Amino acid sequence: MSLIVPTTLLNNILPMLHIAGTANAFWTDSQLHRWFADWIKRHAERQGVFVLRDVSQTLTAGTAVYAAPADHLDTIHVATAISIGAAMNGLLLESGDLLLLESGDEMLLESGTTAAVVGTGLVASSTTELEALDDLYATTQGTPERWYPDRIGANHIGLYPVPDASGATLEVIYHGFPCDLSSGFNAPTAIGDYLELAVYAEAVGCESDGQIPEAATAARQVMSLIDEVVQLYFGRAQ
Repeated sequence: MSLIVPTTLLNNILPMLHIAGTANAFWTDSQLHRWFADWIKRHAERQGVFVLRDVSQTLTAGTAVYAAPADHLDTIHVATAISIGAAMNGLLLESGDLLLLESGDEMLLESGTTAAVVGTGLVASSTTELEALDDLYATTQGTPERWYPDRIGANHIGLYPVPDASGATLEVIYHGFPCDLSSGFNAPTAIGDYLELAVYAEAVGCESDGQIPEAATAARQVMSLIDEVVQLYFGRAQ
């Protein structure tokens, strides 16, 4: 992994475009940055390179729908987690204690444990499935067992049953994309090369006095090779 900074990559592209800067060039600085941002998101959607985890939200009793993170593309896994101390109503736990969880599983606190969290994975469902299960799925309260993404607006996650208690952490594992490009982002080095080629191909492929169709085609061919490698090692199939 390496830190990929858009400004650095764009500076690397300028010599390839035979320019020292975007002033009086065939392409504006805003065009190059827009192409860069578009290709980051497009690549993230296609390859699922950026797998992220969000634990910034806590469940609220009576609230069924929660906003997904701002950089969310699609959801991989949803879980709820609660501190054992909270779950046991303040009971002091010691290392070596054997806990019987609600799921029926047992968990042994290891020596030196000062805190522990019990997580429960939720089952991915659709509102069609939930309607068949419970006509009042949108209001039925209890301990969440399922999550659903449809009929609640884009980038939202719904829980069923609706939480009947507050305090548990909502954990979301998801495919995302970098929103703030000013500070850069961590990604495989090859992704930086891919994005340089993508912006270069856009620049020399668009209609202008700087258009070079053959160069754009060659750049896209190299991009396809990188695509295959990224799909093999970082793609959604993994």
